[in-house]
Amino acid sequence: MPKQILNEKYRKTKQIGEGRFSIVYSGVFLSNSNMIAIKESKPGRRNKEKLKKEAKILSAVYGSTDKHVIRMFDHFEENDRYYIILEHCQGNLLDWMDMQDNDPTFEQSVDILNQLATALEWIHSKGVIHTDLKPENVMYNESLTGQINIRLTDFGNACFKGNTSPWIQTRNYRAPEVILYAPYDESSDIWSYGCMAYEILTMGELLFDPRASKAPNFPLYPRDMHHLNIMHYRLGPLPKRLISRGVYSELYYDFPSCNLAYTTSPSRSLERKVEDFTDDEQPRGKIILFLKFVLQYLPEERPTATECKELLSILLTDE
Repeated sequence: MPKQILNEKYRKTKQIGEGRFSIVYSGVFLSNSNMIAIKESKPGRRNKEKLKKEAKILSAVYGSTDKHVIRMFDHFEENDRYYIILEHCQGNLLDWMDMQDNDPTFEQSVDILNQLATALEWIHSKGVIHTDLKPENVMYNESLTGQINIRLTDFGNACFKGNTSPWIQTRNYRAPEVILYAPYDESSDIWSYGCMAYEILTMGELLFDPRASKAPNFPLYPRDMHHLNIMHYRLGPLPKRLISRGVYSELYYDFPSCNLAYTTSPSRSLERKVEDFTDDEQPRGKIILFLKFVLQYLPEERPTATECKELLSILLTDE
């Protein structure tokens, strides 16, 4: 491991993660031995600049622990590397779901979704779009009583509103406007949130899991073609208003009909997918209601994070 003591304040202990631009280590404060996470840029100027940008965004979204956003304690350059010092967490939400012997209660899942909506509400109020919402980028700590407290993390691809880049979001959580290369805003985070909501409520099942395959006359982006087909079967056809905005729409749709130019094998509807997960009619109806509320095709018709929290509150109290 490279240099263990950083900025005369921190000690690296072991590597716990790695991304395209950086390596993450566990560590401690030298002053009190409290645990921290240390994000270190990989060699190269571009990697340093990526972490500097992330530190700028983390500074903008810094808040109290009840905002459920990872807290940055420090950031600095040393020995041609850039470092971000973050609060330490037990693990990420994907690992937590994998470790559960029993499915959490509906109420526990809703509590996690409420915390995540609070994090989105906070960063959106600060003019930030996360652009890569997924379980791996949500950390957690679990209390002795089993209470899960989450932190939204990994702002390496985040951006400020009005300063967006076209290539965003991990495949399974990608919004339709991003696939079509149409304009997007913070509502793209809400789409990813809806995909995550299904995954959390079903303990790890993906709502959209497109596969690459050969398709006649579609040498480009066959996985996108399958993705749009799954959306069609799960939630119905995309509205023409959205299709007309996409730079890449002509790759996937016939005009002027706006019908999919190539159809794959049928997939189950959202209702059928949820029915496969639970036989209990009451939470099943609430899950379907919430997911349909969140997963609106048109970005301007998607709810805000605040509105998601309001519906979650109603679902918990409405018998």
